[in-house]
Amino acid sequence: MEKKEKKEKIIEGFYFDDAKVAEQAKREADGIQYIRENTDMDNPEIVLQLYRKLIGEKLFETPVGISFLKELRDYLLQVPTIQEQELEPIHFQTPEVEAEMRSMRREKTAFKGRMEKKIEQGRKRLRISLIVNLFLAVLVVGMVIITLTSDQPNIVNYENKIVDKYAQWQQELEEREQAVREKEQELQINP
Repeated sequence: MEKKEKKEKIIEGFYFDDAKVAEQAKREADGIQYIRENTDMDNPEIVLQLYRKLIGEKLFETPVGISFLKELRDYLLQVPTIQEQELEPIHFQTPEVEAEMRSMRREKTAFKGRMEKKIEQGRKRLRISLIVNLFLAVLVVGMVIITLTSDQPNIVNYENKIVDKYAQWQQELEEREQAVREKEQELQINP
């Protein structure tokens, strides 16, 4: 079993510790095989276009793909009409840098997830706050309506209620005094 596992990690003579990288190298090897079968590799113009396209799209990242690009570059440099300055260099990212980039992408994704969670929590808090504030506003409006329509004296209408009460007492006293005066005149009592 271990021998089979080791064999699966060897692609085009390169041994890969990481199964994912080995799988990517296998895909690149299959792509290279397809290119070789479907491209006129003896035509320098076609090879130059292919080289530029492969470099521009950064399709190859493993040593398998990079060695194919190097092979194409060496072939093109042997063509007398093509100068080295016309050829873009091959970009190769070391495994350490690649691992660091993956780590940074994971951290970025985790950070983005945490920020989205915090934003969602903030939205929930805002909704709850709006509901509570709306409820309190309705309570205040209700209390004002009750206060204005109530017959009991309160802070809003106490002065009017007290003035009305004293005015009513004064009117009653004046009516009684008038009644007493009328009786005195009737009885002819002079004060």
